Amino acid sequence: MESTMSDNGETRQLHTEVRVAHMIRAYLNLESTANRDLSTDTASRIESALAIIQLLGTLTQIQLAQQFIEQFVKNRSGTFDLLLEDLRTDIRASLGLEAQPGIRLIRIMVPTAGQAPDAAPAHA
Repeated sequence: MESTMSDNGETRQLHTEVRVAHMIRAYLNLESTANRDLSTDTASRIESALAIIQLLGTLTQIQLAQQFIEQFVKNRSGTFDLLLEDLRTDIRASLGLEAQPGIRLIRIMVPTAGQAPDAAPAHA
């Protein structure tokens, strides 16, 4: 009986670890595409992140993902700032890290020949 209880605890722990690993991947995929030009690569990363979130995310994350999808279909653009914030909060809590409000990103623009490097703060 003790073995079964231990196995169940280990199984839950493994499920949590797998879920968190996938949610980190979804977060990083979305974050890396924020404020970037849409390309085949960025579109693929967004699609992958949204699929993971709709499979393993919380109800709130799923709703935010679906709001982004509806916004993108209607306007051919959208923002997933609130989704990124919720993912970040959830992942940090799952890892036992303290809450850290706000996301600060920087987008470094790679210069073309003859241009100076440029950096700009970016919103998620």
